[in-house]
Amino acid sequence: MAIRNLKKEIQWAVSLTVSVIIVIASTACAINKSPDNGASIKRWKSKQGNTYINLISFHSKDSLVEFPATYHVNNLIFPPEAPEGLVLAVMPGTFTITAGGISKSWKNLKPLKVERGDSLVVKIFLEDDTEPLLD
Repeated sequence: MAIRNLKKEIQWAVSLTVSVIIVIASTACAINKSPDNGASIKRWKSKQGNTYINLISFHSKDSLVEFPATYHVNNLIFPPEAPEGLVLAVMPGTFTITAGGISKSWKNLKPLKVERGDSLVVKIFLEDDTEPLLD
């Protein structure tokens, strides 16, 4: 009888331990996707505690061709330097981001709240600007 009780207690302890490990593993490497109008936002948690925003623009939603966009982040202007995008090491806070460029309409994203240790990859899908450059 005592062996049966001991066996049940061991099974219960093992199942509890496995459940705790699954919960810890799923939250430690949490990826949080939040779609925005014309953008894809993926959020990772950095184990080192570094906080980054990686901005990448594309010619359109259907295109995987990157576009060298101009970015406005909290009213700071970052001109297009490379089509690979822009990586910013930031402090935690709320960020307003706008992206656009020649022959593209400007895209305003919803404000992003960034916490300590967040690493965000923001893919922005720009649309063609149909207005003529000259009147």
